[in-house]
Amino acid sequence: MTSADSVCVKNKNIHWWFVWIIFSELVFLIFFVKYFESSGYAMPPFFFAPLDTFMDFYNTNYWSLNDGRYDIWQSIYPISVFALAQMLVPDYCASVVLPAELRDCSPYSIAWLFLFYFCAIFVCTKLFVKQVGIKYISVEIVIFLALLMQFPGLYALERGNYIIVAFMLLAFSQAFGANWKGAVFLALAINIKQYLIVLWFVPFFKREYTYFLISFFASLLINQISMIVLEDGNYRQIFENMFSFSGAVNSDFFQKVWYTTSLSSWSKAVFYYQDRIPVILYLTAHFLRWFVLFVAASILFLSARKAHFFTWEQLSVVVLLSMMVATDSPGGYAVILLLPYLSAILIGSYANKYRRIIMFVLLIPLDFVVGPIIEFNQFSFLSQHYVDVSTGLTFGAYIRPFCLLFMLIIMSYPVLVSLRKFS
Repeated sequence: MTSADSVCVKNKNIHWWFVWIIFSELVFLIFFVKYFESSGYAMPPFFFAPLDTFMDFYNTNYWSLNDGRYDIWQSIYPISVFALAQMLVPDYCASVVLPAELRDCSPYSIAWLFLFYFCAIFVCTKLFVKQVGIKYISVEIVIFLALLMQFPGLYALERGNYIIVAFMLLAFSQAFGANWKGAVFLALAINIKQYLIVLWFVPFFKREYTYFLISFFASLLINQISMIVLEDGNYRQIFENMFSFSGAVNSDFFQKVWYTTSLSSWSKAVFYYQDRIPVILYLTAHFLRWFVLFVAASILFLSARKAHFFTWEQLSVVVLLSMMVATDSPGGYAVILLLPYLSAILIGSYANKYRRIIMFVLLIPLDFVVGPIIEFNQFSFLSQHYVDVSTGLTFGAYIRPFCLLFMLIIMSYPVLVSLRKFS
């Protein structure tokens, strides 16, 4: 029996894991429809008014046609996002004066994001099937459907967020492997979501300097071409906007915690209620925040020293998880960025069962409100007016950050074992 056959036999029942994901997704879909019919609003994190569907997509496309994307809107998106967005706007819609008008003018443009999402899921499915050694088309279809309907992806689609483009580019980068084509696709992905720059740690730690340099210079070239195309002179302001965005601590903190991946963001919920909670809980949240930063930094340092204990895919997961648990900015839909490395997460010699359970929790819907519930006026970028919002922290918001932290520790097990043996 070959090693591939061995892997296939070992994981012959893995499709039942994906069947349970599909079942949970269908249950949530029924619950979601019932909730919407009774209240007229979508449940968290889909909490904006229904008229704001695809708001990130059409608002970004609108600002791709207008100056002031960095000084008026104060966007944190890389310039390449706006260059791409401009290409997705039909010429007959170039004169619109509001983002909502752009959606009315070009409702079918959103089909591009759905197409990109479909392609990304297809590539991720093929990667998983190939690397795990699954030989049955029926199992492949089950995996594809489970990934297609997973909750972080549906949330990204409802927002119309350009992370879907980065997700697709990252999947192609992984499919091409550690060569110049993979490096270029990684550069393209970084120019859509700049925090993916952490993935440059992987070739650097692995001493694949040619890959790193190709990706680095390709990223600079893509950025410069985008600046020339848009003739935007305010791009430097993006750094000021990023610091302002990450430091917001008003009612908008719910935007960071209702579907967060970060324990740093999660602790802000405690800080927000510091006048109404015990001091010990407030101090615990502070300690937890700095503890997570220490853990993430330590694991990155050890991974750099012991990179040979990891495969390329495993190290990619470690650096992505470190970023997700330690920073505030990535939204909950950032979990989809782990999918190109799904085989590294689900299949391994250590804690295989726990990896699958944690990934299951990250992908399925767990977002029913458990409190605290607040009501406030939220400005809508798309409809350009304030809407009354009633929302609160969900069960998923409480447990996902801890799941990601545990996943990071589990994925770092080869390094931790090497240190124990060395000592």
